[in-house]
Amino acid sequence: MSFRELRNLTEMMRALGYPRPISMGNFRTPNFELVSDLLYWMVKKYDPTSSVTEEIDTEDDRVEFLTQVATEVLAKARIRLNPKRLYAADGFAVKELTKLARVLYEASRIDLAAQQEPDDDDDEVSVKSLLGSRVKDPKATRQLASDITQSGAKLYDLLETELDVRDARQQAIRFLDALSTNHENSSEQKFLERSIQDILVSLQENVELTERQVVELDAEEKALAAKIKKAQADLERSEKRLKSLQHVRPAFMDEYEKLEKELERQYAVYCERFRNLDYLQRELDLLNSREMKKLAENDRSLKKLQKKFRDDELAILRGEQEDQIENSMLDAVESNNNRHSGGGKARQASVSGGNQKGRAAAKKKAGSDEDSSSEGVSGSSDEEDSSDESAADGVRPSGAGNGTAAEGSDSDQVSLADSGELIDNDDDSGSEAGSGSGSGSGSGASGSDTNSDSDQDF
Repeated sequence: MSFRELRNLTEMMRALGYPRPISMGNFRTPNFELVSDLLYWMVKKYDPTSSVTEEIDTEDDRVEFLTQVATEVLAKARIRLNPKRLYAADGFAVKELTKLARVLYEASRIDLAAQQEPDDDDDEVSVKSLLGSRVKDPKATRQLASDITQSGAKLYDLLETELDVRDARQQAIRFLDALSTNHENSSEQKFLERSIQDILVSLQENVELTERQVVELDAEEKALAAKIKKAQADLERSEKRLKSLQHVRPAFMDEYEKLEKELERQYAVYCERFRNLDYLQRELDLLNSREMKKLAENDRSLKKLQKKFRDDELAILRGEQEDQIENSMLDAVESNNNRHSGGGKARQASVSGGNQKGRAAAKKKAGSDEDSSSEGVSGSSDEEDSSDESAADGVRPSGAGNGTAAEGSDSDQVSLADSGELIDNDDDSGSEAGSGSGSGSGSGASGSDTNSDSDQDF
């Protein structure tokens, strides 16, 4: 909705005699009561015999009212109304109301003109027939409306330039008046002739220029035609040359075919060798991976053996320390027994010799287990056998006395330390500890020269 449309509607309804005043703000918000009142009044104004009801209390009544109004107006006035816009009762409804109001307004103006001319009653037509004839050609009406709009715009533009062209127009009018009143030898006549001659001269120059351009274009056309003919002749010769060359076999074609076959053969050889090389590389990678797995397995087994040897050596060293403690305890017991009785000494020596022999047998069994797990440890079993023999030699004179028993225990400890040194050649610290402990125990057990003699025998 525009301000202009609302103003036109209010003016037309006021001219038609609508009793209720319509303000500019009635359609800013939906106002169905006002729209229904306007429609009912205009329909009754158009056809007093219309049977349109005025009930708008419920929604169905409002829909029925708009349907009846739209049908009545379409059937009698040939005006198509939009019921949806009318039901909205806002600014869009103003356009629909203006359609019917304009028809009634134009009809009222025609009636006034007919009343002013009572002599032309025979040529007077009814309002319905006139409205029907005008509505029958809506396209022509729209075209006339657009023409009027364009004419108004042109008139507005011309009026804007009126002040600029007024002086020139007045001068031209005065010139034409003087030309029409004066004789042939007047200055205005001469000016007019001179102007016409200047125009003719300019036109003649334009004609000559155009003729020269035409001649130049003809020359260019001929030159282009000659070039086209020459190009066509060259094209024909080239096509003939191409056809002749297509039927001639090149001199190098045999060699080319031979080299092409050789290339195919070499490519086949290349593909075969490439596949073989790829296969061999894959096999080499598999072999290397298997070798690496074997080396890793060997390293793990070697580390396990070394760990086992270290554990055995530590066990042997722990056993020697226990033997030293037992020997010291036995020496103390023997010294006490020597004070009381001499026969008890022989019995104590036999008991200690039996214990030494049992421990030597256990160590010999451990050495045989190590020999079965690794071939590189064969020397350790021999050393253990020799230690067993030395232990047996130390046990044989069991009935001799306390000095002989101490001598056997010292030699046994030295042989065990040496056998531990032969078991693990990599562990220097362990071998040094074993030999140190053996020598210390030997010196602590007895201060005689029998320790060194048994060491040399071993």
